[in-house]
Amino acid sequence: MGEKADDPRVLRQARYLSGRYEVAVFGPGDPAPELAESKVRFVRLSPERPGEDGGGVLSGLRNGALLLGRANPALYEGWFWQNPLHRRAAESLAKNPCDLILANGWQALAVASEAAAKTGARVVADLPGYAPRESESLSFQALQAPAVRYFIKKNAAGLAGSVTVSPGLAEMYEKRFGLSPVIVRNAPEYEATPDHAVDGNRIHLIHHGTAHQARALADLIEIIGLCDRRFFLHYMLVGDQDNIQALTRLARKKVPNRVFFHETVKPKDVLSRIWRYDMSLIFQRPAGLNDLYCLPKKFFESIAAGLAVVAGPGPEMQDLIRRYRLGCVSAGFSVKKVAEMLNALSAKDIEIMRAGAREAAKKLCAEKEHEALLALCARALAGETAKSAAPEEAPDGEAPAGALEEPAADPEA
Repeated sequence: MGEKADDPRVLRQARYLSGRYEVAVFGPGDPAPELAESKVRFVRLSPERPGEDGGGVLSGLRNGALLLGRANPALYEGWFWQNPLHRRAAESLAKNPCDLILANGWQALAVASEAAAKTGARVVADLPGYAPRESESLSFQALQAPAVRYFIKKNAAGLAGSVTVSPGLAEMYEKRFGLSPVIVRNAPEYEATPDHAVDGNRIHLIHHGTAHQARALADLIEIIGLCDRRFFLHYMLVGDQDNIQALTRLARKKVPNRVFFHETVKPKDVLSRIWRYDMSLIFQRPAGLNDLYCLPKKFFESIAAGLAVVAGPGPEMQDLIRRYRLGCVSAGFSVKKVAEMLNALSAKDIEIMRAGAREAAKKLCAEKEHEALLALCARALAGETAKSAAPEEAPDGEAPAGALEEPAADPEA
């Protein structure tokens, strides 16, 4: 069950699980085309209907419930279940009983746990990010984050297992909620891609993904501006066309003829498009905890395509890059440090990193990653309970002592 029916992570999980079990995906909206071509059944959850949100008056009451929920958690329950989609999702799961529910996200976890209390289904939580910090805004942290923590803590004890995307996030969930998540990264299937020699006089970097304003894609243009003229940047972006146009204008002004924009391709064709570049530029200054500990899909796609990966010193990407020698990590989260690092590279350096990526791709792939998920689901269906640790108590809204925290801001950022 996913909060988005077309979430690539949910679709990949459904595909692997359907090789062993009868699988149904519950989600809002229309089924993804991949589901129509598979034996996975799709159960559509009706979206909120016009007028069901209650308008501004109810919105104010909901915010009041969130403010008072710390003293009276029953108000969190009322806030959550007033959402018609949550109610209909729980009803749909109860009417379509199953043996195990894989709940993607904290909201799906709350819904799945409610339905499982009636049907006896086992529940596995897939928490790909640290949910209480999914937004760093003051309003989210003041109002919604305590409710998110409440629902995760409430439902943690009844879980048959849990999943996340990185060791750092797993440690956070263990310390804060007593969970012991297995790691399933967002890696694509292994695919052998062609290799090529690197021309040290013309080094091509690619950045592909969503053109989201918060991701500060303009930083990448600034990096190229600080690099030797042998470096060229290519964007392959989807999403916000206004942002893409703004980036195009900035590139023409700052680094003419060294930054290029390309049409995007379908997800299944990404590897066949990006392998022809030399390096993948994934640098992003973290805006919050989830950015710092992220392992994005584009990171693994770049490895699968045999590209040398360029990243900042986020602990998760840094660990894999250094372990497999598949790229380079800047000394800090500043564009200057990234440019200095790139300028010091030779063609031979990049070719060694690319070789490391090609070897790592055989291990950091969906086939290997989903072995852990399949094993977890098999244990859950066999009636085994999840191993859990006693969570460390901490004031609501604060991480326990020793938990993963953001580093101090880079003075040169």
